[in-house]
Amino acid sequence: MATKAKTKRVVKRPEGTTPLNINLPTDLMERLDGWVERLNAAPSGPRWSRTDVVRSALARAIDERGEKGEAP
Repeated sequence: MATKAKTKRVVKRPEGTTPLNINLPTDLMERLDGWVERLNAAPSGPRWSRTDVVRSALARAIDERGEKGEAP
């Protein structure tokens, strides 16, 4: 029986972005998911994803600490 070759799903990357793939400890991922759930519990406002929260938290940390040369 011949196996069918798997096709990779192509997702177009938004212009001006670079992908970043990381492995997070399970407990940190659970905390991230909890944060996303709390943000999305509001009846109105934007819907948050893990990516949105990580992007925003990283940008804030770089702005507040990285620019000063402080440790994360």
